[in-house]
Amino acid sequence: MVKRKSDLRYRRTEAAIMQAFDELLKGSDSKKITVSALAREADIDRKTFYLHYNSIEDLAIYRAKVFADAIIEEFKKSWDGNVETIATAGLEAICANVEGNLALLNKLSSSSRPSGSMEYFVTPIVEGIRESDKLYFDGTDEELATVIRFYIYGVFGVALAQLKSKGEIALTVADLHNIVSPAGFRSTAQ
Repeated sequence: MVKRKSDLRYRRTEAAIMQAFDELLKGSDSKKITVSALAREADIDRKTFYLHYNSIEDLAIYRAKVFADAIIEEFKKSWDGNVETIATAGLEAICANVEGNLALLNKLSSSSRPSGSMEYFVTPIVEGIRESDKLYFDGTDEELATVIRFYIYGVFGVALAQLKSKGEIALTVADLHNIVSPAGFRSTAQ
């Protein structure tokens, strides 16, 4: 992706691309979205799309990163640095960002990654935790990714089960807190 984020025209076009992508995701997964369809929806030229992204796959990865970054920011705001509250803060951050976005995220995550639907989100979250000055994970990146998968799959699993059984999502931290633990995490303050 070309980075000219200080240019107002660039930012407006970027917002139009994201809005169009989210709108198109409501109807199909990202594998089925074409650059032409996205350009029409965003009211831009195909060439303009390619100034921002190399492919729809790149856009999907970037969209997932934006979502993952929001989770990390929410976590940083809500976690007090106490290792005892890490599970709650992590779940609250995920729940806050899943609520209202589940259909979009389900379409995005069901797209092109063969290794699993949530893999789009794992790497940016791992990177965000590694860059955090509030948290240290005593393990490898792969072990951290496994813990993150556990959280994300748990939240999405509960949300989808609620959606299917109740017709709505009533995600609460209490729904998930009993099945997670802060395995391997500790505060950098300790």
